[in-house]
Order: sequence, then structure tokens, then C-alpha cells
Amino acid sequence: MDSDNLPASKAQPGSEIPISLGSDLPMDQVEQAIRGALQATNPQKRNRLMTDIARRVNIKDIPQVLALGPKFAGNSSWGSLGGELFARWALAEPLNAAAAALNLPSQTGRAAALQKVFSELADTNAAAALAWVGKLPLGPGRQEAIATLAACLAWSSPKTAAELVSALLPGSARITAVNEVVSEWAQRGGPDAAAWVRELPAGRLKESAEQSLVANWAASDPSAAIAYVSGLTNESSQNTLLLEAARVWAGNDPQATLAWATSLNDPSVQSTVVSATLRAWTQTDVQSALAYAQGNLTGPSRDQALRTIASQWSRDDPVALVGWVESLHSNAQQQEVVQSAVYPLTQQDPKAAAALALLLPPGQAEESAVKTVASQWARFDLSAAVDWIGQLTNAQTKGAAANSISGAWAMNDPQGAAAFAQNLPDGSSRSDFLRTVASQWMSSDPAGAQAWISQLSGNDRTAALPVAISVLAHTSPSDAANFVADLPAGDLQGQLATRVVAQWAGQDPQSAAAWVSQFPDEPMRNDAIRQLIAAWGANDPSSAAAWLQGLPSGTLRDTAILDFTQSADKSAPDLAAQWAQQIPNENLRNQTMRDIADSWIVQDPAAAQAWVRQSPLPDTIKAAILNQSP
Repeated sequence: MDSDNLPASKAQPGSEIPISLGSDLPMDQVEQAIRGALQATNPQKRNRLMTDIARRVNIKDIPQVLALGPKFAGNSSWGSLGGELFARWALAEPLNAAAAALNLPSQTGRAAALQKVFSELADTNAAAALAWVGKLPLGPGRQEAIATLAACLAWSSPKTAAELVSALLPGSARITAVNEVVSEWAQRGGPDAAAWVRELPAGRLKESAEQSLVANWAASDPSAAIAYVSGLTNESSQNTLLLEAARVWAGNDPQATLAWATSLNDPSVQSTVVSATLRAWTQTDVQSALAYAQGNLTGPSRDQALRTIASQWSRDDPVALVGWVESLHSNAQQQEVVQSAVYPLTQQDPKAAAALALLLPPGQAEESAVKTVASQWARFDLSAAVDWIGQLTNAQTKGAAANSISGAWAMNDPQGAAAFAQNLPDGSSRSDFLRTVASQWMSSDPAGAQAWISQLSGNDRTAALPVAISVLAHTSPSDAANFVADLPAGDLQGQLATRVVAQWAGQDPQSAAAWVSQFPDEPMRNDAIRQLIAAWGANDPSSAAAWLQGLPSGTLRDTAILDFTQSADKSAPDLAAQWAQQIPNENLRNQTMRDIADSWIVQDPAAAQAWVRQSPLPDTIKAAILNQSP
């Protein structure tokens, strides 16, 4: 069992090396004492032992003890010893301590040591500290020392601290230092701090300083802080600072803040101030905030206030909020409150949010609230969200809620999602749910998805198949082709075949063409060929044209030629124009050639005009094309 006073002459195996407390510690025993203290298993005791070692070290030995730091690098308890050493050294030899602190390798260690030293000097000899800092060479060390000293002087000598941070180089460190000084100054002498801030040059530094000034001044004298802000000329900054003053004031006296808010001329600022005040008031006295909103506000202002209160209340006491909403007699008011509170409440207490959403009568508002609860709940507890949705009694609401989590559900448990779909009533919600399941399942487990889809029938099959085929065709068009080939013949099979062809033609048009050629059903084959040639012609017009050449004469070839010319006119207008001449119908042929020429002449006027002149187009059409500006 550990003890704070182990005998000096005995060591217990497995415990810290015992040290004698209360007397001066010779330098040759310091390292052994530190190692013994670090063996203590209780962190608090370990820190106490380290602090006691620091208090027993002779002042003249402090530099040597600090030099042991690298041996204990990474041990958090070293900070307890180092901090106490610098605090003692600062009392005896403050400037030597400051110089040593500035040379520490760790930025965190430097900052802590400097703070210890300058805290002592700020109270005992600020002039010496200022003189020492002023003699430091330019560089990061001087910047760090100035910022730390200024922070220590901010309470006792804020004006001196302000002048000190003015010497810092521009940048984030200067902004931070100024903010610390202004924050302290504003609490003790707001007018003087304001006068100093007012003289700062325009820019980020001044904007940040004004924020610190107003936030801290408003805590002690909100009227003076607001008067200062009202005198600013920058309207954007003025509004921002007014809101900051109101936020702070509201934490101390919300009723006075609201009374002041009514005097504001800008309705937008007034509304924002009222909301911020009621939010702060709700955190300390929700019943008084409610009484104010219900007794002093009307119309949209009252509704907005209740939404604000409900949103904050949902974070602080969700059970009480649900009870209050249940007591409201106005459906419109319930709807307003629930819409504001249900989202933040779901983050904290999804069960309470679920109860809140179901207080609404069936309809669009309830459906929206339930979807919000389900989708957010599923993000961190999918199983609980699924169980809750399964208990919903309104079929339409259940479908909407299920669809709000269908993607996440199908990704994590496609079999469970598919089984749940059977509990949904026929209609758009069920179809939408099945489409999402099919898409997610086919992406992660094509074989499992195909087996599931093969068991579907009727509207379920019609809903799931198209999206599943599209997903599979994107990753493996040949597998998609085989899947479609095994489907019963009919319109659905034909539609799905064209989907596969459209996707496959972009990856491997030759294989797609070979598959299409085997279709036994002529109408389906013709539709697929047209889809193939349109996609192929856009991606590889030369290869598409070579394949097109092999089609036998007839209606299919004529139609395919038209599809080809329309897909290849941008990438290969010369080839499209050549094939357009083979269209049998004269009017359609001339119109197609003119369309190609009109597009071509924009891309390559010389080539297009040369083709038009020797083309079989009627002279009137030639003239119309050649006379237009490229």
C-alpha cells in the first residue's frame, strides 16, 4: 500500500524508491528521488511527490535539476516538478529563470515556465521584466516572451500590457495576445480599453479586439458596451457586436436584454437578439422564457420565440419538453415547435425525439418529423431505429420513415431490409424502398442480390430489376447480360436489355454487339441495336461504322444509320455526313445532312464548306448553309 512518508532507508519491491520528505535534497540525490517518485502508480500522488522534490531542491541547484529534463522527456509528471522549480527560481532570480525558460525546447514547456516567472515578476518587479524583454533580440523567443508577459500584466497593468503587445509582429500570435489583454482590461476599465481599441488600425486585429472588448465589457456594464457599439460606423461589425453584447447580457439579465431589444430599429437584428436572449434564458429558467414569449409576443414573433425555446429546451430537458408540447392545444403551434426541436433532440435522446414526432397528427408534418428522427437515429444506432419504425402503425408514415434509412439499412443488412419491405403496403413507398435495397445489395453482393430479385414478382420485381440491372451493368455488363437473358421474355426484358447495351457499349462495344446479335426476339434485337449504335457512334465512330456496314439492307439498317449520324456528328462529322447520304427517305436524308453541316461549320468551317459544295444536297440548302456565318 502506497504511503506519502516511506522510510528513507528501505525500498519495497514494486513500489517507488523511498525518499525522505521535508529536508533539503542534495543534488547528487535528486535524480534518484525523481525516479522513485515516477514509480508511484497513482498519478496524483506521483505529481505530489514531484512537486515536493522541487520544493526541497536548493535554489542554486535548480539549473542542474532542469538539465535532467531530457532524461524524463515524455513523462507528464515532469511538468509538476518543472513548474514548481521555475516558480521558486522566479522568486529568487527572476531574470535568470526567464532566460532559462526561454531556452526550453518544448513550446508548451516554454509557455508554462514563462508564465510562472512573469506571474511573479508582474506582482513584484514589472519594470525589470519589461526591461529584460525589451533587450531580447528580434525573433520568435522575443515574441513569445512579450505575449506571455503581457498576459501576466493584463490584470494589474492593462495599459502597459496593451502597449507591450503593440510591439508584436502582425499575425495570429499578436491577435491572441491583444485579445487576452483587452479581455482583462474590459472587465476592470471598459472605457479606457475601448479608447485604446478605437485607435487600432482597421483590419482583423481591430475586429477581434472589438469582439473581446464587447464580450467582456457587456458582462459588467452592458449599457456602456452597447453605447460603444452604437457609435461604430461599420454596420456589419456593429450588428455582429450588438449580438455579442446581447448574448452576454442575456446570461445575466434576460428581461433587461429583451426590453432593450424592442428599441432596435433593424427588424432582423431585433429578431436575432430576441432569439439569442431566449436561448440563454431557457438554459437557466425555461418557464420564465416561455411565460415571456406567450405573454409578450404575438404572431410570427411568438412562433419564432417558441421554436427557439423548444430547440434549446430539447438539449437541456427533453422529457419536460415532450410533456409541454403534448399540453399545447394548437396543432399549428405543436407543428412549429416539433419541427424546431426534433433534430437537436434526436442527437441527444432519440427516444424522446420519437415521442415528440408522434405527438403530431397524421399528415405531412408528422411524416417529416418521423423521417428526421429515423434518419438521424440510424446514423448511430441502426438497429434501434429499425425497431422503432417497425412499431409505427400508420402505413404511410412507416413507409416514409423506412425510406429515410433504406440506404444505410441496405448497406449494413440487405437481407433484413429486404424482409422488412414485405411489411410495407403496396405503393410508391414500397417501390422506392425496394429500389434502394436493390441498388445497395447489387453493389455489395451481386450474387445475393440476383438470388433475392429472382424470387420477387409483380410490382416488386418491376421496381427492383431496373436499378439492379443498371448497377450490375456498370460493374460487370457481361453478368448483367446473362441475368437479363434468363428473365422471362417480354417488354421488361427488352427494356432491361437496352440498359445493359447502353452501358456495355461504352466499355466493350464488340462484345455488346455480339450479344445483341443473338437476341431471338426481333423487336427487342432491333431496339438494342439502335441503342448500341447510338452509344458506340459517340465513343468510337470508326469502329461503329465498320460494324454498321455489316448490317443487311432494310428498315433496321436505315434506322441504325440515322442513329449513328446523330451520335457521331460532333466527333466525326465527315463520317456522319458520308453515312447520312445512305438514308433512303429524301426529306429525312437532306435534313440530316443539313443538321450535320450546321454543327460541322461551327467546328471546322473550311472542311464543312468543302463538303457542302460537293454534297448531293439541293442547291437551295447548300446556299443556305454556305451563307451562314461560321
